[in-house]
Amino acid sequence: MEMEKLITGIVLAALSGLTFLAYRHPRAYISVAVPIHGVMFLGWVAGMAWDIGNLHGFHLAESYVDNFQKSHDARMALESTKLLTGPILLCLVGVWTYMTFLFFLPRILGEDSPPNEQSDPKGK
Repeated sequence: MEMEKLITGIVLAALSGLTFLAYRHPRAYISVAVPIHGVMFLGWVAGMAWDIGNLHGFHLAESYVDNFQKSHDARMALESTKLLTGPILLCLVGVWTYMTFLFFLPRILGEDSPPNEQSDPKGK
């Protein structure tokens, strides 16, 4: 339970930082977001390969199982080894979509150039 809170906090902090970077420094955001998108895509491909390999192995081994209970236990073991479960896929798609939205943020706001320090009323 504590690990989930820690991971959630880290992800929210990272997304907040990326949001700030996308608004204030769009060119820098692009140079950061493209590799992150690549890593996320490779993670998705690796997770899919893992899950497909497990499913294929289960179907090959299933023919050697005589007992229904053993087959049920094997199915439960297969489900416990899946990497890309529903919540993980939902989070992955959500972060991917949000980062893509941030890519287009300057255009959505109608700004041709990023905000600069002179336009900041507080001078920060």
